Amino acid sequence: MKKITILLAGLFFSISIFSQEAIIKYAMIAMWEGGETDIFYNQDDFNQKDYGVLTATNNLYLKSGQLFVAKRNGGDIIDADMYYRIYKEGTTPGEFINTNLPWHSEWWEDTWLNQLWWNDAPDEIDLNLLNGITNGTYIIEVYFQMEDGNNVIHYLNNNGNNYKSRFTYSSESYVENNNSEKISIYPNPANDNVLINFSENISVQEIEILNNSSEVISKTGMFRGNNQETSINISGLSPGTYFIRIKTDNEVFVKRLVITNK
Repeated sequence: MKKITILLAGLFFSISIFSQEAIIKYAMIAMWEGGETDIFYNQDDFNQKDYGVLTATNNLYLKSGQLFVAKRNGGDIIDADMYYRIYKEGTTPGEFINTNLPWHSEWWEDTWLNQLWWNDAPDEIDLNLLNGITNGTYIIEVYFQMEDGNNVIHYLNNNGNNYKSRFTYSSESYVENNNSEKISIYPNPANDNVLINFSENISVQEIEILNNSSEVISKTGMFRGNNQETSINISGLSPGTYFIRIKTDNEVFVKRLVITNK
């Protein structure tokens, strides 16, 4: 009888441990882009976001991270962290920097006790991403982790690929209209020729192709008539990320171009 009692007690303890649950639901990354308030992106919206071509007149700060988690059935959460690194495209990334996310608040939803872990001010990162950098494209890479009450680490890391956004820095202050709908390029990616389409008649002065370090590698003087489409031969360029800069009489447009293998 004693053996049966021990076995039943052990089985009950195993079921109790097994039923404990602690999960990561989603994360938010806070960026300051020069507006009145920070902008919060969930991990999927942050992933592959392109901030375009930025100059010294722009602002881009990595502010903080938020991790939304939940627990029930006696589960517990004892720690949360965000890891980040910023590096120039084409270089070897450095080590991740860890920032701890303190417990912030909690609320019930059905049977789950939801929690927010957030390094809000004064514990925020508040990192100026444009400070002291040189021309080129930069990657902002982040992932999150949580430790539960059984000392098990849970990850939110895009299946091991992490979450990555990018921006390009140019020291030339006249770069603007990066996201203008007046001009489109296609195909993109491309490997032979690329067409530049203008949504209205535009008098183009010059078209330049810049490499990933913002160096001009090709320049074409144009087109004093009104133009709605023109073709650029890119067959001699190596695969990689480039920028097409179109100068008109009163505006400058910059579009990112990816060149692939043939």
